[in-house]
Order: sequence, then structure tokens, then C-alpha cells
Amino acid sequence: MQYFDSIQKQLQTKNRILLPTYNTNAYYSCEIIEMQQKISEHMTHTNAYRFIMDINETNQPLLDELLLENDKLIATTLNNLFHTQCITYSQWQQMIFHRSKSEFDLLYFLPDTRQENIPFHPMILDRHPLTMNIARFITQLIQPLYDHVTSTTTFHNSADVLDAVEDYVRRDLLKSNTLFANIHIHDLTTSIPLEILYDTLQRFLIEFNSNGQMQNIKIPTILYMVRLCLEPRYVIYDNKFYQQVQGGGFNSPLIMLLSNICLFYWQQNLVNILNDKNEIFGRYNDELFFTWNKSEQRLQDILHVANQQWLTLQMRLCLSSSIHYLDIILSHTSGQFNAQVALHSETDHYSLPYVFGHSVQSYVKLFQAALLRIARCYTDINQFAEALGVIQLSFRYNGFDDEFIVDQIQTFLNNFKVPDLKVHCGKHFYKQPRYDRLHYNVTKHYQKKRREKIKLRRYRKTLKHQCQSSFMKFVSTASC
Repeated sequence: MQYFDSIQKQLQTKNRILLPTYNTNAYYSCEIIEMQQKISEHMTHTNAYRFIMDINETNQPLLDELLLENDKLIATTLNNLFHTQCITYSQWQQMIFHRSKSEFDLLYFLPDTRQENIPFHPMILDRHPLTMNIARFITQLIQPLYDHVTSTTTFHNSADVLDAVEDYVRRDLLKSNTLFANIHIHDLTTSIPLEILYDTLQRFLIEFNSNGQMQNIKIPTILYMVRLCLEPRYVIYDNKFYQQVQGGGFNSPLIMLLSNICLFYWQQNLVNILNDKNEIFGRYNDELFFTWNKSEQRLQDILHVANQQWLTLQMRLCLSSSIHYLDIILSHTSGQFNAQVALHSETDHYSLPYVFGHSVQSYVKLFQAALLRIARCYTDINQFAEALGVIQLSFRYNGFDDEFIVDQIQTFLNNFKVPDLKVHCGKHFYKQPRYDRLHYNVTKHYQKKRREKIKLRRYRKTLKHQCQSSFMKFVSTASC
């Protein structure tokens, strides 16, 4: 941390800043004016923020009064929902109880170095416990249903993508003219109007929840609580006070869930067309991947219709025999498929590896996740060994000793039943058949985890129906 502060001070003398990045474990340095311009462009382009006032000592009492009124309104509304039996005591308690001091949320931005021109994504530091509680409760209520409905069109990591493409290859569907497509949706969490978020949530809950309620909360009440934590919502940025009038932060689980529900409907025509042609389709939040065997103009026409008929989204389309998706590069030459871990030549040898779904809070888990990714990605031991060398170098550069690194590699090999595979002793020790066994075991590991998730979702759905049935029988008996 002392080195970071020292570097920051040196950069400030040159009007530069050092920032953590979005979805990588590296840092990004740029001129302060560049950051300010890109953030200003984002705020102007999305119209997601309405400026109210500068914050100073004079108007601070007004902000304190507004915060107090907002808290009272939310608390009163939750109390009314409980007293009118719209929510249970346990549900009310989950949302009303808090110990921390209430403050307005802070808005900040992180650069996304994986994207062209390096955009800055909005992030929210939650400091308002009541809206945090409601948002958490609603996300936990709806997320399992969304996961169940979209299980066949959602990628959770690069292993899911590899499974889909490898199955596509096994079915002899990968042709010499097949193209891989990646669509990136710009500003996903701040580009969709709140009314569209509400309308699509209502449609989703009605279509996929036949009894009109979840955990005995009726759909109108759910929608009312969503509005309660999103309207009005205020944020502080750069000592200025704003109202968030559209969407929210990239790190908001509720906003991302509502945005994903919108994309679920937006993509349906494309998904139906792809399914009819036995093509692949999957999406990870704002990143779409699919295979394509028609002209680019035909695809552009389909996307244009989706934007015209349903929701206008700004996007970037990449259509090629070789594309970067999530943290891997997928390619093929005349129908011969190849995959490799995507590396940023300027940072990935020095920063810790970034694996989707894993944070740096647990270095052991991060190391194991990085090993899993390369073992799943590469079929050739030489490629695996080369990628392993990059992982070792990045951890060594970040202060981890050789004992930790060797121990993590050996633990990984032991866990996947190839303890005698020698991948850090030189090429003359490499044994491709033993590596084949490791690759097979890792692939089966991912597939088993996916089956367990599906099984768990089915179990939870069955348990939910059983609980609801028992509750209705209890109510019926009590009324008699």
C-alpha cells in the first residue's frame, strides 16, 4: 500500500492518476483530464444522472433533512406492508433491521481495459442500509427464478463456452465458413429506462411464476418494493449531488438482474433463429457469444429489428473466425477448433491473473481457479506448461515465494489424480498421456459442478412448491 501511495503522489505531479480496473487485477494510469472527459461523456450520453446541487457547508443541512425524510418514507412503507400482511414479520425484519449509519451512496468509476477506447463504468458504494436491505432481499427472491429460466442461454465462465463449442464440433457443425460472434452491450446498467425495467420484470414474473407470488409476496408488492429502493435514488460524485434517474452501478446485483431480464426478452428473436439452425448462443451479462453461418448483413438486419421493435441498445459486434470472449480466445482454421487463455501482453505477466467469478481476497482460491482455467482450455501439455509459467511469474512478481507456488501446483495435481505429472521440471519430463488425464478430469469436474447447480435449482423449486402447498393447506384448515 505504501508503494501505491508513493506512485500516486509521483503521478499527481504529472496530472495523472492510478486506478484499479474493472474485471482485471491490474491498475490503469491515465491523465486526469482523460478520466474526467470519459466520465462526463458517459453521464451526458446515458442521461442517467440529474444534477441537483454542489455540496458545501451551506446546503449540508438540506441534504441531511432529505436523507432523514427518505429513511422515514422507506421505513413507513415497509411497516405498512407488514401491517397489511403483504410481507411477513421475518421478511419485514430482513429489510428494516440495520445498525450502520445511513448516508447517501457514493458514485465512482472504474476503467475497463478489456474494451476499445477504455470506457469508465459506474460503480456504487452502498451507504444506505434500508435500500441495500430491500435490494438484497428482492435479488435473492428473483435471482433463482431467473437462473432457472435462462439456464440454457447463460454462460457463467469460459468453461461453459468451451463445453458448448466442443459439443458443436463433436456434432460436426463447425464448418470452414463458420464465424464466431461476440456482441458487447455498451452501458448496460445505465442505458435502460426504469419504466422498461419495471415492465419487463412484471412480464417476467407473470410468465414464469404461475401462482402470482413468490414466498407468499404477490407480484404487485414485489414491483412496489423494487420501485421503493430505486426511486428516488441519490448519489454523490465529485462533491456534487445527483439523482440517479436511470439504471445503476455495474456492481449492483439488483440492477444487473433487472437489466439481464430486459436482455432476455431483447435477445429472444435472435435465440430462436439460432436454435432453428443448431447454432450456439450464450450470454454473460453484457457479453453475447454465438456461432453464425450466414452473412454479416443478415445478422445486422436481425439486430436492427430487435432494436427497432423492442429496446434500442448501443453495441459492438465482432464477427470472425477468431474472437476474444470473456477470458479466452476462440478460433478455428478450416474447421479445426483452438482455444487459449487471453493474455494482455503489457500487464498479465505482472498483475495477478483475473478469472471470472473469483476475487483476489483468497489467493489460494485464485491460484487454483487460474490452474483450472488453463487445464480446461489447453489440450496440449506444452501450451499448458507455457500458461503455467505465466501464472507462476505473475504470483512471483507480486511477492509470493516459490514454496507457495510449488505447493499450490502440487495440490492441484493431487486433487485431479495426477500427482506425478511433472510440468515444472523441463520439457523432457512432459508426458502427454498423463496430461490428457488431467484435462479429462478437469473437464468432468466442470460438468459435474454444472449438473449439481441444475439439480440444486430443481430441488429448490420443488421445495418451494411443497412449502407453498403446505402453507395453503394450513390456511385452509385454520379458516375452517
